Amino acid sequence: MSKTYQGLTNAEVEKSRQEHGVNILTPPEREPLWKQYLEKFKDPLILILLVAGTLSILISLYEYVGLHKGASVFFEPVGIFVAIFLATGLGFLFEMKANKEFLLLNKVNDDEEVQVIRNGSPTSIPKKDVVVGDILILSTGEEIPADAELRKKIAAAIRQAAPDINLLEGRIASGDQFICDRGTKDSIAKNFGGLCTEMEGAAIAQAAYLNKIPFVIVRAISDKADESVHVSYEVFEAKAAEHCASIVEHMIKSL
Repeated sequence: MSKTYQGLTNAEVEKSRQEHGVNILTPPEREPLWKQYLEKFKDPLILILLVAGTLSILISLYEYVGLHKGASVFFEPVGIFVAIFLATGLGFLFEMKANKEFLLLNKVNDDEEVQVIRNGSPTSIPKKDVVVGDILILSTGEEIPADAELRKKIAAAIRQAAPDINLLEGRIASGDQFICDRGTKDSIAKNFGGLCTEMEGAAIAQAAYLNKIPFVIVRAISDKADESVHVSYEVFEAKAAEHCASIVEHMIKSL
């Protein structure tokens, strides 16, 4: 015997929205631009260059004052600091551009249409209008939205437990293969808008959704599938485990 779902009524939708709020994440308060720029100087490579530049200045001063050499002795330290400011400046500009694109992507994502059952009938609504208690209709290839309140709580927990982590919120693509090349990664990002790919999240999300259990999926990204990784997997694994334990502890305290 098939089960008939009635979904929420209009009155129940309004009540749920008043109790739990709208399905839009409040953007976190951003640090001033000057602070974001100074964060670039915490990069280990930049710190090494700063030390090298400082030593180079001291040596050049000794050669200029003590050995009476020409001003050309300062070419090397000047070159080092020019490289430092170029690296930090370009990194800062690229990060600003990526943040703007990410905010735009989130806005577009909020306006995407989803199918829900309300008043006993299927209907299409913007994703931002989904409320707690809605029954979503999913087809193959569609996404399962995580609980908005849990997303807020886990984002806050991550910022408290590991402020050095680059936190991204958005779509996770799940499949049956390990992605290890740039071509496949670019294809997934273009066709599905995924910020990362993995192989377990969709199963957890589907099981939670079908049983009406609020859920949120968090992934630690080990690499970008483009050979740009700077640490070994063993080092990453240990650090990720440490971060995860702290994040879970903060998350539990907030529930």
